[in-house]
Amino acid sequence: MKEFGMYIDQTERNYLIEAYLDIGELDKARKIFDEINELKAPLGKRICPYRPAFNMMMQAYGKCISTTIESNLKEVTFLYSLMHEKQVMPDIFTKNILAEIFQTHLSYGAIPWYNELMDKKLVDSGLTKEVIAILLKNQKLDEAFRIFKKMRSINLIPNIYTYNALIHALGKRERIDEALDVIQDMESQQLDRDTVSYNVSIKIYSVSKKYEKIQQLVDEMLKAGIAPDMRTFGELISVYAKLGKANSALALLHKMINLGIRPNSHIYTSLIELFANINDTESMEKVFHSMVTDGIKPQEITYYMLTAGYCNADNVYKAFRICRIMLEAGIEPTVRIYNALISLFAERGDPSSAYLLFNEMRSYGMTPDVYTYNSLIHANVKSGYLRKAEDTFMHMEFAGINPQTTTYNILLHAYVERKDMERAREIYNEMLESSIHPDNYTFCCLIDGFRAEGDLETAISLFKHMEYNYSLNPDAHIYTVLIHGHLQKGDFLSAKDLYETMILRNIKPTYVTFAVLIDGHARHGDLEFARKLVSKLISQPSLAFGDEQREGEFWQEKATIPAQVFTPLMDAYAKQGNVDAARAIFEEMVKLNIPRNAHAYTILMDAYRRVHNHEAVWQIWSSLRKDTLSETLSLSEWFESHVSRSIPMDSLRPSPSEMLETMKASSLSKSPFSTSLLATFDVSYSSTTKSKPPCHAVSIMIDALTAEKQYDIVQQEWEQLVEERFDFDSHNWNHYVQSLIASGKIKDACYIIDKYLMSGWYQQMEIWKRFEQLRSPQDFREQKRLLSLVDKFPHQKTLLMLAEAFEEMKKKNWLVARQTQSAAMLLLDEMEGEFPDVMMAAKNMARSIKWQRRRDEFKYTNRGYW
Repeated sequence: MKEFGMYIDQTERNYLIEAYLDIGELDKARKIFDEINELKAPLGKRICPYRPAFNMMMQAYGKCISTTIESNLKEVTFLYSLMHEKQVMPDIFTKNILAEIFQTHLSYGAIPWYNELMDKKLVDSGLTKEVIAILLKNQKLDEAFRIFKKMRSINLIPNIYTYNALIHALGKRERIDEALDVIQDMESQQLDRDTVSYNVSIKIYSVSKKYEKIQQLVDEMLKAGIAPDMRTFGELISVYAKLGKANSALALLHKMINLGIRPNSHIYTSLIELFANINDTESMEKVFHSMVTDGIKPQEITYYMLTAGYCNADNVYKAFRICRIMLEAGIEPTVRIYNALISLFAERGDPSSAYLLFNEMRSYGMTPDVYTYNSLIHANVKSGYLRKAEDTFMHMEFAGINPQTTTYNILLHAYVERKDMERAREIYNEMLESSIHPDNYTFCCLIDGFRAEGDLETAISLFKHMEYNYSLNPDAHIYTVLIHGHLQKGDFLSAKDLYETMILRNIKPTYVTFAVLIDGHARHGDLEFARKLVSKLISQPSLAFGDEQREGEFWQEKATIPAQVFTPLMDAYAKQGNVDAARAIFEEMVKLNIPRNAHAYTILMDAYRRVHNHEAVWQIWSSLRKDTLSETLSLSEWFESHVSRSIPMDSLRPSPSEMLETMKASSLSKSPFSTSLLATFDVSYSSTTKSKPPCHAVSIMIDALTAEKQYDIVQQEWEQLVEERFDFDSHNWNHYVQSLIASGKIKDACYIIDKYLMSGWYQQMEIWKRFEQLRSPQDFREQKRLLSLVDKFPHQKTLLMLAEAFEEMKKKNWLVARQTQSAAMLLLDEMEGEFPDVMMAAKNMARSIKWQRRRDEFKYTNRGYW
């Protein structure tokens, strides 16, 4: 055609380029293509014959394997740049080819190549959207996020789908702050959003606890006429679950069902989580039954939430029973299931059971994580084994598991509780040396520890330190601790200043804050102000315990005020003898449906005892004893006794007719966990016992009945408590002994003193001898500390009553009244031989008191007051 001087247009060139490329002659195809360079720009038209040439050549170099990838991509860049230079507009095929080249060479230089195209401003939003999608699909989030930021820096605007995918991916990787930045950028573009867009944003706001933003999104979504879908409802119910808002979650569930949307596994699990968080195991079980009845197969996370719920409720029996059901459904336990159970025994202060589970999970090839070790450390701390807790901490580090802030906080809290602030300081310093950043709880522990020691100056210094050195914002808990410290010192002005600072900083006071304020004013006699605080709290019962600070009616749900807010004022009225006022607060609690705790009953008993209304004391005691609870064996006790029997699970497992094919249980005997503790632990022989009343209530009951000479009833109640294995304190033993002495059972009284109280008496004598000469205030404090550690000992009143009883036995009127002169003398001789130390202690106490009275009388007479 050239020889004959015929005109060759671009269409013929395209056919020839395509033919050469089909037979693999890239160089010849390029020679034909290069003739375009001789043409002057612009070449672009609505229907441009040059575009297919560029597309074919770029695609050929993108697939070429005869030369290096780097040189091929360089050729693609040259061709794409030339395309723009000649003003040939890329079409959809061009973009698809470039996206395909990027996908092909993703692991071999595609990302730098695309960055070069971006630097030359040769790309648009559509192509970049495809590139980001490819990167996200291939789990290259960092690269996708960098491309996105570069895209925004050259003023390319992503579409809503790119925003959705990137936000979702950042959320899955827990990169919440970056996800929030992308959401903010998306909202600034005012793009038309869809349901998916709202759902991913709600998820991120939920994780970041920005609940007020969720409310705004829901309002915006409904205003725009965008219907929520299953995922929307699921995310919202999940938010309510985390907040413990049962009524709101159930209302939303009802609305969802009315729209014809059936709950899925995620929604059922969220509801189970909700009731687990608020310790409503009955409702939790109902949700589980509904889930199975609706044909929804529970997942491992569902069983975990059920297990966690029973663990929160301290129900060992059902926690293990749900694990058995999980195993029968063919789902094997994970580390978090074991963690939940270990945490349960840790909270119960049962480290031996916790270690049984720990060793078992390792025997099944599971690797304990930081949460496992945290629970083991907590178990030892709860049992008072601080040395073993620190050993576990060392083993954790040897296992290659880095401690968290929480790990240090557990140990820190333990030493603060023991008032060992020196060791608490050491742990805090070790924490900083390990580059572990303290959090609010860390400082709350330390501040509370120094407050308890009366060192408010150091506590306030720490308060300022956390703000200025760690940029931590003190929360309601920390303010409450400092307010408590000032009130203990009677510094009401400083306490008020702190309270007002809280309000100015928009930190909502918690129920504990109010309880501290009420208690502080009540203890110092300002009952009128304390009563006003109670009234104020009742009028606005929408506070929390300080964990969540949020606004907006959407998230508010009337909360039950804890009884501990009322009891300090009740106690103050009781000690004043104002029974009517104390009773009025108790009845107000009843009216507000506030659970009356055992302490409230005890205070009311004490109030009536002070005015000698012993009948009322007995009635309240009877009410206190009505409720029952189940007591279960510890796992270690069961393990030692080698119990192996089947677990009755009918009350929890649905009937066969309710189970669909998807829920058919696999054979447990085939499971490797068939012999595990999770499958075989049995608490079916647990006993049901009366709930344990406070020790103080027991003493009040004994005193009131003794005053009315109802000795037989005292004996009956005491024997009932013994049968329930009640842990009597020193006051209980002394009051019971005093009742026995008053009833004339002197020998029984001596027996109890000798068996249960005299060891404490010996300890006290040793301490008194050790500090016979107090040389300094430090000696006095140490003596006082050691005496406070003596658990049970005979009280002064007990020994005096016993000494008086001995004297009465020797007096003629006592002997005549009982006509047992010889028997009485024999009884005295018998007790002298059987309980010599008891009788000696009683006589010494009587002699000491008599001498003290004479000395006081002598001092009084010599001062001229006789």
